[in-house]
Amino acid sequence: MLPVWVQVIIGAAALVAALGVLWSKVVHPAFRLAQTADDLVPLLRDLTVAFGNTPPGVFMVLEEIASEFRTDSGSTLRDAVNKLNDTVDALQLGAHALERLASLDRQEVARLAVMLGQILQGVEASSEADAGVAADLAEAKRGVEHVASDLAESHRRADEVTGKPGEAADAAAQRTEAEIEAEES
Repeated sequence: MLPVWVQVIIGAAALVAALGVLWSKVVHPAFRLAQTADDLVPLLRDLTVAFGNTPPGVFMVLEEIASEFRTDSGSTLRDAVNKLNDTVDALQLGAHALERLASLDRQEVARLAVMLGQILQGVEASSEADAGVAADLAEAKRGVEHVASDLAESHRRADEVTGKPGEAADAAAQRTEAEIEAEES
C-alpha cells in the first residue's frame, strides 16, 4: 500500500481534475448560456411586441423568413440572388469581351489608316509621274509636229522644181532662214 502523503497528493490531483472537468463541461457553458439569454431577452420582447401575443406565430414567421435564405428549386430569395449574381457575372464577361473587341477595332482602324496613307502617297507620286509623262508626251508631240512640218515643206519644195535630175533633191534639202532660226531657238 502507498504511504498516506502519496494518497493525499493523488486524491488532490483527482479533485483538481474533477473540478476542471466540471468547470469546462458544466459551469462555464452555464455562464455562457446565461449571458446569451440576457442578450436574447430584449430580442424576444421586441418580437413579442411586433408580432403580438402569439409567440408560436413568431417562430413560424421566422422559420418562413429563414427558409427563403435556403436554396431549393429556384423559388427562394437565395435562388433569386444567385441568379442575379450569375447574370452580373455574365454581363461583366460580356462587357470585358466588348472592351477587347473595341480595342481590336481601334487597332485595325489605325492599321488601315496607315495603309490608306501609304496608298494616297502612292497615288500622289503616280499622279506626279503621270504629269511628268504627259509633259514629256506633249514635248514629243511638238517635236513630231515640227519634223512633220519640215518634211512637208521639203516635199513642197521638191515638187515645185522641174528640170534636171537632182535639182528636186537639192531644193528639198535647202532650208529657209526662218526654219534655221526656229531650230536654233
